[in-house]
This record gives sequence, C-alpha cells and structure tokens, in this order.
Amino acid sequence: GERLAGSQKVRGSSPLSSIVHASIIVKQEVSRQDPGWLLCWKMLLRRLASPSRPLPLCGLSRCIEMGFIYRRLRKVLLDVWYGKGAPSSAQEPILPPEGYNCQLPDFVGLGAMKCGTTWWHSLITCHPRVYDSSCLIGKVQPAYLVKERHFFDCFCERNFTAADQAEYAKWFARPDGMLAGEWTPAYLFSYWVPPLMKATAPNAKFIVILRDPIDRFVSGMLHQLRADNALLKSVISPNAIATLQFTHGLYFQQLQRWLGDFSRSQFLILQYEKCKLEPKVQLRRTFEFLDLPEISFDSINFRVSKNRTWNRGDYVLTEANRRSLIDAYRDDVTKLGHDFPEVDFSLWKNFQ
Repeated sequence: GERLAGSQKVRGSSPLSSIVHASIIVKQEVSRQDPGWLLCWKMLLRRLASPSRPLPLCGLSRCIEMGFIYRRLRKVLLDVWYGKGAPSSAQEPILPPEGYNCQLPDFVGLGAMKCGTTWWHSLITCHPRVYDSSCLIGKVQPAYLVKERHFFDCFCERNFTAADQAEYAKWFARPDGMLAGEWTPAYLFSYWVPPLMKATAPNAKFIVILRDPIDRFVSGMLHQLRADNALLKSVISPNAIATLQFTHGLYFQQLQRWLGDFSRSQFLILQYEKCKLEPKVQLRRTFEFLDLPEISFDSINFRVSKNRTWNRGDYVLTEANRRSLIDAYRDDVTKLGHDFPEVDFSLWKNFQ
C-alpha cells in the first residue's frame, strides 16, 4: 500500500503513468508466485511508466493484445492440465496433502542461465528419492509445481523478515524420507540472495552448471531477443541487453559472493559440455553429492531438452565482438580455473 501511494505522489501528473507504475509494483509483489508473465509485457509497462520516453500507440495495442491472448491460452492449458476451475496463480503456498512435511530445500540450483539447468533438474528428479512436485497435479495450485521458485527476487527492494523465512519452507513439502529442492538460475548473479539464503537455508547444498561464457552469451542474447525485435528495441536498448548477458557469464565473481557465506563443500560445480558428453557420469556425481543411493540409469532419457523460447532472433556474434568478449572474460576465466580446477577448459573452444 505504501509503495502504491508513493507511485501516485511521484507520478501524479500523469494518470496513465500512475496506473501503469502501480501495475509494475503489483507485478513485482506476485512475481515469485506467478513466473508466467511475458517478458515483453513487463518491459513495456516499465517504458510506459516513464513519461519522458513514450511508447508508440501501436506498441501499446500489441502489448494489450498479447496480454489477452496469453491469459486466455494460460487458462485453457490450466483447465486441461489441472482440471476446471484451476486458479490462475497462487499468492502463497497451500497446505500440502496429509502426511507431507514442510522443510527447507535439501538442494538449490543457482545457475547459470542458458546452461542446461532445466534439463539437469529433470534428470535429478528422476531419482526415486527426489520428490517431484508434479505428483501433486490436480491437488495443489499450479504455482506450487515449478522448477524455478524465484522466491528471493523481490527482496532486492524490500525487507526480508522471519515470516519470509518460514514461508520459503512451505514450498518444499514432501513425504518423509524424500529430498526436495528448486533451481532458480537468477540466484547466482543476484548479489542480495547469498546472505538471505544463509539466514534461511544455511545447510542446503548448491548446484551450479557452467558453460563456455561466449556460447552462453550467444544463447542468452537469442533468448532475450525472442520477441519481435522492433517491439523489444522500443523498450530496452540492445547494448543494455548485451551488458546484462555479459555479466551473467562472470562466473568467478558470482561464485565468490556465494563462497563468502557458504562452505566450498556445499557446492557442486558442473560443466554443461561435460554433462552433454558424459551425462551418466555427471549425473552419478550429482547423486553422490546429494547423498543419494546409486540407481540404474536404464529407464532415464538423457536426451538434452531444449528450452522452448522462440529462438528466432537475428542476433549474430561478429568475430570482432567475439574477440572482445574473450578479452573481457579472460581474467574471470583465469581466476575460475585457479579456484575451481574441476572446470575443464579444453571443452571451452573459446578459451582453450
């Protein structure tokens, strides 16, 4: 309420801006429960909230049209998957079925973005002792059934309380004897998350997958530019997107922040390239790290799942830019190799 009142004071001269700014605030408050908002919708709202950089009317109409289509499709899919009357989002975790216990996560995947985290999380949940919340389809609200919790995202601008700590555990209800966790790639580079995680789940184990920073950069750019280019450029400049994607690849800096709050023994560092080359070996390492008993891999499908983002962007990395990126990453990669000898740079073609 205070934030909404503040938005009216700051932008009182423009009713449209006040309404849109209030929409942004509401979206931030519910983002960790309903991650399905379209990226372009969020960015367009942010642009509309800035009167100094107005958005063309055609962009606004397209945004509204996409929003209506998205909400309609989402409702239809939820009705089919979860049954009629499924709620559109969850404001808080609901009570789990009888016999389930709310505990803090046993493991948390931290990143990195565009490094096969969705694929690897699906393999981890193939273990019979790792609880997969899809078992609760039709029993709980859809927001309970996500790989990426994004619980700590909003605390970059609001206080983290004891009630918030208690709420985090409610998202990991599971039967006795089962492990449960999440994998939010944004946690790795979010500077405010390590101390909050330390206060909330100090004994958790953390999994990080790294990828050749240049390959990750290109994949991230294609992911970010999946929307219509003209629409995207009216919201955020390409150089801002490139800067953001560059910072995601500074693995050593990000890991050092986490190691300031946690022991090195709590981290498993994997390589995307190794996971593709020898998935059974790396999955066995993962299970051993989580203290899970060995199982047969005969029934597990190791095929790399593609993250279905509309990878039809027109981004092309020029040779000059590739060289610039290699130089910019070189110091971070060198320090990474010194502190994390398990990283095999022979698999990173840009840093061999």
